[in-house]
Amino acid sequence: MKFFLFTFLFAVQVFSATYDDFSVYQHQLSKTYVTDKITHFLQYSEEIENYFEVCEEALVLYASPEDKARRNEEYRLVFGDKKPEITAKFTHPLNEARIAIDPGHFGGQFARLEERYVEMENLYFDEGSLAFLTALQLKRKLEEKGCTVLLTRQAIGQGAYSENFFDWLKNHPEYWEKGVPLSTIFLRHYNRLDLRARAEAINNFKPDLTLLIHYNAVDSDLPNSTQTKATKRNFNLVFIPGAFCKGELATSEDRYHFLRLICTQDLEQSYQMAQELVTYFTNHLRVPPLKTAKRDICGFGNSLVSADGVFCRNLCLTRLIEGPLCYGETLIQNNEEEAIELSKKEGRVEGIPCPKRVIDVAEAYFEAITSFYEDH
Repeated sequence: MKFFLFTFLFAVQVFSATYDDFSVYQHQLSKTYVTDKITHFLQYSEEIENYFEVCEEALVLYASPEDKARRNEEYRLVFGDKKPEITAKFTHPLNEARIAIDPGHFGGQFARLEERYVEMENLYFDEGSLAFLTALQLKRKLEEKGCTVLLTRQAIGQGAYSENFFDWLKNHPEYWEKGVPLSTIFLRHYNRLDLRARAEAINNFKPDLTLLIHYNAVDSDLPNSTQTKATKRNFNLVFIPGAFCKGELATSEDRYHFLRLICTQDLEQSYQMAQELVTYFTNHLRVPPLKTAKRDICGFGNSLVSADGVFCRNLCLTRLIEGPLCYGETLIQNNEEEAIELSKKEGRVEGIPCPKRVIDVAEAYFEAITSFYEDH
């Protein structure tokens, strides 16, 4: 299994939000609050300081390093004296909750194109299918509690973008006529469109909470790229927004979301929920959280450590999706024992054969959500 996580940098497409959205925060947030948030959650690379400055009286954004040198300000957020207490967004009962679920990747016919599959001896399965079945099971259980649930994709081998990959490819010969491998075209171009479609659907839904469901893999490459290397390692982790890296404040859209994460409590609420998830992943799945003090962690570079099993990372969807979110990375698929369990079809979700382990993961998500609502 070739295992990559991309921090996509997109050209600004139809981005219509303005900094006026943050007028309500003028003269409100204290300098200490803003500085601490940037330090502990948002800044991974020193390079992003080319696009902002924390002055005595305000946080100032700049459109470019040249603009900063010329003191040509793009936006100024004037400080106040407030350090907001973290308040849960979940102010209504679980049966009134709006929850968005994004099953990661595509799976099925696209598993090899997106390089998200495990093939070990006589075992074969793919992450996109596992994620979809997990989401489907979680959706059913949440709806039984009265929740309104959005799934960003509706089937295995399907994404959220309106046009199928092969139909889209026919209309873009400028990519395949150059002899570029299909997997490269899929990952660099089509998948980016699909991720934006997922974020747009979620933001239009205006959920109280968004869950992005993924499974994990480490140390997976072998000389034969079609095969997956087994490992004894196994752990869980959850990504939340933050950890902006070099070049990731270069567009107005990037800077908008950087400022949104400073002003709103999306980040704090994501952190609260992530801790809950890690607890239930650990207890229900009997797999520990990833514990490390390193900034670059076992294939997950560009991450800031927030707590055991909780890491800030500026992935496309953790940046673009508004509101509290958790990007779950449960289990190591190429773990020697997990691979066997994840390849079995001893359970069923909505009539579809699936591994019992998938149902366990869905249950861990469900228990964490219900517990969080009960506590808040």
